[in-house]
Amino acid sequence: MKSNNSSNQNKLEITLLKDGSEFTLIIQNPLIFEFFENDFNSQYISHVKCLLDNNNYIWISFDPYDELINDIEERDNFNIKFSEFEIKS
Repeated sequence: MKSNNSSNQNKLEITLLKDGSEFTLIIQNPLIFEFFENDFNSQYISHVKCLLDNNNYIWISFDPYDELINDIEERDNFNIKFSEFEIKS
C-alpha cells in the first residue's frame, strides 16, 4: 500500500539489512508506537512478527515475545500499527 497524498504526513523510516542487502521500510501516518526497552540492547533482529488485523491495519513487532502466536501480545516489544507503507531498496 502506498499513499499518493504526501502533504501533512508523518513518516517513520526504518532501514534494515538482510543478507548484505539494505532496504528501507517507510511507514506513513503510523497510528500506534509501543516501545518498551527493558533489556533490548542488540543491533540485530532475529524475529519479526507482521499481522493484518480485522480492520485492515498492519501490526509489526520487531521484538516479538513469541513469533508463533498470530496476535500482537502485551509481551511483544517495538510494535507499530499502520495502514500505509512503502519499501525502497
